[in-house]
Amino acid sequence: MKILCKIFGHLPPVYAKKGWYSPGEEYAKVDSNIVTDGIGCRHAIVKSECPRCGEEFKLCRIHLPD
Repeated sequence: MKILCKIFGHLPPVYAKKGWYSPGEEYAKVDSNIVTDGIGCRHAIVKSECPRCGEEFKLCRIHLPD
């Protein structure tokens, strides 16, 4: 992990080096550990790679559709 990531946190993938795809359309991964809560709502974690240090980190948590 780079010192800037330790101080300010990881960069979201929109700051990654631009490739053949459109800016803002970088890929992320949905974690395979999907949890269902007591009212039947399914939760998952989206992970991405930091463009600054290359470490994978938790980007956000999501509710999965039925």
